[in-house]
This record gives sequence, structure tokens and C-alpha cells, in this order.
Amino acid sequence: MKIPIVFALVVLLWGSTPLGIRLSNESFSFTAAVMLRMGIALPLAMAVLWWQGKPLVQDRSDWKVYGAAAMGIFPALPLVYWAAQYISSGLISVLFGLTPFITGLMTLLILRTNPFDWQKVLGLILALLGLVIIFQGQLQFGPSAIKGIVAVLMSSTIFALSSVCLQRFASNIEPMRQTAGALLLSFPALFLVWLFTDGTLAQDISWRSGGAVVYLAVCGSLLGFPAYFYLLKHMSAATISLNTLMTPAVALMLGALILDESLEASLLIGAGTILLSLAFYQGLLGRLLRKLMSPMLSTK
Repeated sequence: MKIPIVFALVVLLWGSTPLGIRLSNESFSFTAAVMLRMGIALPLAMAVLWWQGKPLVQDRSDWKVYGAAAMGIFPALPLVYWAAQYISSGLISVLFGLTPFITGLMTLLILRTNPFDWQKVLGLILALLGLVIIFQGQLQFGPSAIKGIVAVLMSSTIFALSSVCLQRFASNIEPMRQTAGALLLSFPALFLVWLFTDGTLAQDISWRSGGAVVYLAVCGSLLGFPAYFYLLKHMSAATISLNTLMTPAVALMLGALILDESLEASLLIGAGTILLSLAFYQGLLGRLLRKLMSPMLSTK
């Protein structure tokens, strides 16, 4: 029962993360927003480890795992924060729905196992079609929107690489240690990027922008990262990526309700196509078809 609860928590946290990122960017530069988020999360994670009486490092090989996990924070997250200046929170979540396909390709290249069958290939084709539909719809918003889409796709690729590398190392490191280690390695890079590209903090901080930074630090990082690492230890990366079937709906709804983001026809059609492609990729439609056909076959 514990794994389904953690899975649902990850869906809710990931579904609300794009909204939190856009709200953070209202008062802060994108580099300041992500730097502050991790700057708050890091000492909290270290404090939790101290309270639990657990050391950060037990073996030299731990650093290899922390390095792989850190890729999912830097440079993956700054790309998303930058993209959030130009595209909606719902679109960010929809584009991250392509992560299972990228994870499959990474599994093929790194783990040397072929996860693709006819359903997955069909799903990949549908996903590309959905991406084309979204691209065409975003052209009306100018080149900045296209750059935002490309940035999120780059982030998804880095995140998928991080996930596959973590599974390859097959580490037994506790999720909170893994979170603290990843934050420790990624924060200096985030701080330096902020220092050399911006170096300033907002004077007038809105309550919802400041609250979004704290929410993402505590819920998105301190709870979300350990929950995700916990799932990686107990489920395959491809199965975990099923949450991408659910998070876009949460993100689109929150974006429309709180930020009054418009839901263009091209975005909805493209999102629907990508979600359908995910259903094919995960074999859900095949299993549903076999379930429907089994009573008919049993009567013959």
C-alpha cells in the first residue's frame, strides 16, 4: 500500500511544480528562483539527516550516485525555470509527458536492453505527432515559445538520463541521503550561475511568489525528491514514468484556475495525442483490449 501512496504523492507534487515555477518567476529571476529553492531545501535535508542520525556518505561510491541524481537538478531544472518565462505551466507538464520515450531510448543506449515492441513504437510515433501539433500551435506566440519548448525537451532528456543512470548503479542509498547528496552537488553550480548571470534578489516580493519558492523547496524538493528516489528503488523507471499520464491533467487544471492560462485547441489536441501515445507505450490499451476480449474467447 505504501508504494501507491508515494506514487500518488509524486503525481500531485509534479502536477503542481510547473505552477510553482511560474509563480516563483513573478518576483525573482529564473536563476534566483531555482537557486533559492535549492538553497532552502539543502540545509533542511541535512538537518533531517542529522536528526535521523544518518551520515551523508557511507562509501566512496555514494558520490557517483549523488552525481547522477544531481543531473536531475542541474542543469535540468534551470532549463525548466527559464522556459517557464515563455510557455504555460500546463504545456511544461505535457512536454514532460515525453519523458518515458526518452527514458526508453536511454535504456536502449545505456543499459543495452531494448524496451521497444510494436505498441511502444506506435506510441512513439503518436508522441511525435502530438509534439508537432503543439509546435504548430505555439508558432503564433513567436520564437520565444519555441525556445521554451526546446528547453523543456532538453531538460526531459537530462532528467531521463539521470533516472537511467541511477537505475544502472542500483544503489541502496536511502532516499533522503540521495536527496541531500544531489542537492549538495548541484547547489554550488546553481549559485554560480545566479551569481554571474544575475547576482541580485528582488526587492518587492509578492506573497505568492515567495510562497511558491518555499512550497517547492519543502514539498517539491524535500518531499518530492525522496519520494521519487524511493519509487526508483522499488519500480522500474518506465513504470514510474506512468505518472506522466496523470500530471498533465493536474497541471493544466491548476494553470487554468490560478494563472488563467488559456487552453488552446492545438494544446489540448496535442496533449490528448501525447497522453494516448503514453497509453500505447505503457501497453495499457493492449491490456484493456485483452481484458475485453477474454470473456468472448472463453465462451468459444
